[in-house]
Amino acid sequence: MADTVIEARQSTLLRHFERPTDGRLSAGEIKKKLKMASKSGPEAEADADQTLIDLLEKGLITVSGGAKDGPHPRPNAAYRLTDKGRHFLRPARPDLADEQLQTQEAFILLQVFRAKEQKLTRSELNGKLKTRAAMGQLEFDVKAAPVTVAYHLAALVEKGSLVEERRGVSVSYRLNREEGARALAAVKQHDGVSFTMTGETLNALIAAARQATPSPLELQVPQVAKPASPTNSRPLGPDAIVAYITQLQADLYSGKDLIPIHEVRRLVAEHHGAEAAGHPSFDPLIKQMRSEGQLRLIAISDNRDATQKELDDSIPGMNETIFYIVTR
Repeated sequence: MADTVIEARQSTLLRHFERPTDGRLSAGEIKKKLKMASKSGPEAEADADQTLIDLLEKGLITVSGGAKDGPHPRPNAAYRLTDKGRHFLRPARPDLADEQLQTQEAFILLQVFRAKEQKLTRSELNGKLKTRAAMGQLEFDVKAAPVTVAYHLAALVEKGSLVEERRGVSVSYRLNREEGARALAAVKQHDGVSFTMTGETLNALIAAARQATPSPLELQVPQVAKPASPTNSRPLGPDAIVAYITQLQADLYSGKDLIPIHEVRRLVAEHHGAEAAGHPSFDPLIKQMRSEGQLRLIAISDNRDATQKELDDSIPGMNETIFYIVTR
């Protein structure tokens, strides 16, 4: 996985990809954004082109169309932000206590859960976050601190609780009925903060959570029966998964904040056997850890850089592949 530590000029160019709703810029648009060639001469033009190449090599953007080779930016080509690039640009964590952030997150989820078709535009959500309860007890300030809302939305999309939908300049968020309802049902409320909801909403939430939560049998990791299979004295549970992630961070992925799921699955297979590493056992455990806030996951939509084996050993999602575990 490419290093995500980038220079200031690379960060500046990367942030230009945030503004289009689809994260896409044409070669001509990139030239206009840089405006370096016409002002500073050939050396600056070469530096600007190298900045674009650096972002491509780090996997933060991808190119499609245009010429197959030649210097960047290539005529008629389109450059698009990758999932890894979006993750790099995620808003910084607000300086609030974990309990407060968790309660704010639950409040956002509840607004989407209550909405018609369980979907809200960003503008509609902002309106709901301007209520007395949101601005008082939960300390939301949409105007003064919009980054707090942006942080929560990015985190909820990464976790799979919300699905982001873009159409033109409009952005909306739809509840992922499985992950979103489970996360909302499991959240711990902050001391002194209470949510009011109708009995109908409460009953709907309980029913959705029951449907979304796997039965104990689904989460139970089968025991390895064959003596020849790898075994481990520790049961395969959240502690073991965290230990394997820590091992990968200290070894193959030192200094990286994205750990491929297929690498964690490989270690599980080595220590607990193929059955424990299989999709019926491994996948529900990882999803359960995400729902309980122990893990953050990120999906990829552009899988051209991954091998088929890596994709097969990731976790399938809706029209995407859940590929990385986020460690920060």
